[in-house]
Amino acid sequence: MNRTLSLLIPVLTLVFADVSPGEGPKLKFEVPEGWKQEQPSSRMRYAQFTIPKVKGDTEDSTLAVFHFPGGGGDVQANLDRWVGQMQQPDGSSSKDKANITKKEYEDRTANILKVSGTFMDQVGGPFSVKVVPRKDYRMVAVVLTTKPGNFYFKWTGPEATVKAHEEEFEKFIDSTTAE
Repeated sequence: MNRTLSLLIPVLTLVFADVSPGEGPKLKFEVPEGWKQEQPSSRMRYAQFTIPKVKGDTEDSTLAVFHFPGGGGDVQANLDRWVGQMQQPDGSSSKDKANITKKEYEDRTANILKVSGTFMDQVGGPFSVKVVPRKDYRMVAVVLTTKPGNFYFKWTGPEATVKAHEEEFEKFIDSTTAE
């Protein structure tokens, strides 16, 4: 029985590993030095990275990339949803604190959100009812509109860590193309 189980596990792993990237649009990007590309923790994720913590922070930050073949909602709906995942310590509106910009490229457009506060992390995925407040966090999220469809980048982590790597992230987005 153990032998059968050990033979099945690699097969299941291959099935889960070969989701979006095997078929459909492909992303190409330059991964900054020190970033660790990982096996996505969910079938919904197209790609996943750990970006190392800076001195004084207790944990690394995480970048998740999503692509939904049937569409993942329009740009504004995603930006609003992400802003709603952040709360301000003083009770003010995260929407008022958010910085949203747009960057045009020859073949794509990046809508970029930057906001700090308490990240209401849905542990266990988007349908989870368990929410863990993560104080002093920062989110940088991008809806990248491309000819083959939208890609969604959501990066969260301790505020100091995210701020320290924002220039690298901008270069990462600048290097990203879809085909």
